[in-house]
Amino acid sequence: MKWFRQKKHNDIKSTLQHTWDYDLIALMRKDKAGDGRELQEFLKTYAPFAVINERRSRLLVLRPYRVEYWSDSRHVLNVCPDNGDFQWGISITNATDAGLTQSVVPVPNDRNYSGLKIWGGDCIEILLEGEDDVLTNYAELCFKLDAKSDHREQAIADRFRLLCNKQYPEPIRISAKNEILELPSFGELKYHAEYRCYECNATIESQQVIITLEGGSPETVKRLVAIADQKLCSKFYEPMLAQMEEDMVLLKNDFWLNKEEEPVSVSELRSRISMVRIVFDTDGSILIHCNDDGLFGGHTIQIEVDADGNYIRADLAG
Repeated sequence: MKWFRQKKHNDIKSTLQHTWDYDLIALMRKDKAGDGRELQEFLKTYAPFAVINERRSRLLVLRPYRVEYWSDSRHVLNVCPDNGDFQWGISITNATDAGLTQSVVPVPNDRNYSGLKIWGGDCIEILLEGEDDVLTNYAELCFKLDAKSDHREQAIADRFRLLCNKQYPEPIRISAKNEILELPSFGELKYHAEYRCYECNATIESQQVIITLEGGSPETVKRLVAIADQKLCSKFYEPMLAQMEEDMVLLKNDFWLNKEEEPVSVSELRSRISMVRIVFDTDGSILIHCNDDGLFGGHTIQIEVDADGNYIRADLAG
C-alpha cells in the first residue's frame, strides 16, 4: 500500500509539473479582460489541484518547485523542477484593480495531497489522503507559510502544522490625511489601499527604484519612514548587493549557464543586475528586488535583510 501511494504521488507530481507550461498571470489577465476560455481549460485540466475563488480574483495551484543548494542553505525556487530535489508549494495568483501579483507558499513533501478547495471568499482547504484535511485561510496561509522563511524540509513541515484557520483582524484603515506622506530625501509616498502599503518612485544610483513601506498604524508608519530614509541615505544596500553578487554568481555558473554561455564573473553580473524595488516591512526587515537582465530566465532576484540590517540570503522569485 505504501508503494502504491508513492507511485500515485509521483504520477501527480509528473502531471502537475506541466502547469509550468502556462503563464498563470497571463491566464488571469485574459480572464479579467473578459476572455476566460484558456483559464477555464487550465482549471478543467488540473482540477482539483488548481482552483479559483467565486470572484475569480485568486487562483491557487498546487505544484512542485525546484530546490537548489548554495551558501550551505536549501532554497526553494519559483521555477519548474528538474530531475533533482523538489518542494511542493501552492502558487497564489491575485488579480485586483491595481494589477496582478504572484507568490508561493511551500508545503511539506511528506503529505499525500489530493487537491485544494476554496470556500466562500478566503477559506482554503488542503485535501490530504489518509489524514484529516487542513482548513486555513488566505491571510493565515501567507503569514505562516511565508516563502521568505527557512526552506529546510523540517522547518516547512513545522510551519504547516501551525495552520488552524486562525482569523486575522481587518487591517488598520488609513485616514485621508495620511494617504500621502513625505520620504524626506526621496519624495512623496502614496498609500495604496489594495496592497496596504505606501510607495514612491525614486532615483537611486541612477536607477529608477520603487520604495515600498508596509502599512500600519500612524505611529508605526512614521517610525518606518524615518528608518527607511536613514537607511537609504546611508546606502545600506551596497554591502547587500555585494553579497548577493557573490552568491548569485555561484548559482549562475553552477546551475543556470546555457550551453553557449561562458561562466559569468562578479563584475559582469554587477553590471547587468539593477535594483527595481526596496520593501521596508513593519517588523524592520527589508527586501530588495533586482532585475536579472535575463541571467536567470527573467526571474526577479530577491535579497532578504533582517531587522538588524544583516544580509540573510538572495533567492530567485517570480
